[in-house]
Amino acid sequence: MRVAYPSDMSRDRFLRIEYLLRSARKEARPRTWNLYGILRAIL
Repeated sequence: MRVAYPSDMSRDRFLRIEYLLRSARKEARPRTWNLYGILRAIL
């Protein structure tokens, strides 16, 4: 299990920008990693 950090983005906030992240990628193979998990790791 992953430790929660104060800088973590909530699922609700992620849903507000998810469409922007998904639309940035037009033609590519399917994702193998969870986009929400990657964004949390970056922040």
